[in-house]
Amino acid sequence: MIKLLRFAALIMLFFITFTGWAQVNGDFQSTGSGLWSAPGTWKVYSGGWVTNSGGLIPTATNSVFIAASHTITVDNGAAVCKDLNATGNTSSNIAFSTASSVLTVNGNLTLYSNSQNLFGTWTAGAKLVFSGSSATQAITNLSANTTFVNLEINKTSGSVTTDGALQFSNTLNVVSGTLAPASGKDIRGTTTSSNIIISKAGTITQSGGASVIRVSSSGNSPIGTATVYGTFNINTTSGNGVNFTSLSLEDNGDGTGGIVNVTTTTAGGSVSAGSGITVKNNASLNITNTSIAASIATGSSYLTIQAGGTLQIVNASFTIPTYYTFSGTVNYSYSGAQNVSAATYTNLTLSGTSAKTLAGNITVNGTLSMQGTASLALNSKTLTYGSSSTLEYASSVANQATTSSEFPASGAAPNLKINNTYGGTGVTLSAARTITGLLTMSNGLLKTTASL
Repeated sequence: MIKLLRFAALIMLFFITFTGWAQVNGDFQSTGSGLWSAPGTWKVYSGGWVTNSGGLIPTATNSVFIAASHTITVDNGAAVCKDLNATGNTSSNIAFSTASSVLTVNGNLTLYSNSQNLFGTWTAGAKLVFSGSSATQAITNLSANTTFVNLEINKTSGSVTTDGALQFSNTLNVVSGTLAPASGKDIRGTTTSSNIIISKAGTITQSGGASVIRVSSSGNSPIGTATVYGTFNINTTSGNGVNFTSLSLEDNGDGTGGIVNVTTTTAGGSVSAGSGITVKNNASLNITNTSIAASIATGSSYLTIQAGGTLQIVNASFTIPTYYTFSGTVNYSYSGAQNVSAATYTNLTLSGTSAKTLAGNITVNGTLSMQGTASLALNSKTLTYGSSSTLEYASSVANQATTSSEFPASGAAPNLKINNTYGGTGVTLSAARTITGLLTMSNGLLKTTASL
């Protein structure tokens, strides 16, 4: 008797482990191919599978199981479930019959295997939405064999994770919450018109490894436009695996903007956008790579930092693309010695620590802001100030002293601004200087050991 009970327990464990069908009361299972909205498509679990005599369809608290060889067609905008389990076999499918068809999943999505193509007909305009309240919603057994047409992440908090390549053909829209592919797992479009939209409350985070964002698993064919109002964390060891047609960091109109953080860790690692990268007012593009020089755009691409936008460079050396427009701020903020690329800057900030050494001649037409404990090393190159430019001392971590590199005896910026919030002695004038414009005392002291 004991042996029989043990055998029965093993059979049950096998059933649960290898089918994933550990049912609870209220689960729904397909009875055959049919419409999501039709009660006859479903049977209900209540201590066992029973006929759906109550005319029920799944709600946000009911998990759904699609049996083998069944295609369930989402025929309106109200289809919803908790967990979606397409685990009958690789022939378990979902289809979308109208442009207004929407399937909202509040839990996990589990495929039978990564060889499965989950979706049948997907009418243009239809979408699948992840919208649960749980901290993590997982997509399991995912691969590029399954292609989403329109995928939306719309969680008030938490993340949607993937364990394989996430491929989409039209739009990947992160309205709120976080899309977090596992380390080394790709985000792939099928064409150069596969677009990514990240709203203000949305985030996409690559988790490292040799993950790519492009068309296909190889080459460098770009997906479409990435439009960022929220946060896009690009973190990959792939050398040239992040390729957009264009990348636009947007202004939210409320003092905030899109943030893109780029970390590549392979020599020559790059993010490319054939039609350019644009950083708008209040938006920030942050480049972090402490071992290599990363190129932001190639060929005839433009890197455009609009007025109010920021490019922050946190690696020791950085190659500015041939075609660029810097109307906003470029901040060299590496904690250590850092090269400053030859360019014409509107606003240039030198922050972090150590010497910032000119790699070529530069022009500053707006404000040169000295921050942190950074210093400027001319390296036999030339710093030219524009006719209405300002030299600012604005450290919050140390007292500062002027040097002839940024504050020369002749050819200095016409305006001087003291904005040191550290306290103590503030800013010490190291040698007699003449300013022809305004002296602005915003914060801190100006200690004149010499004439001003």
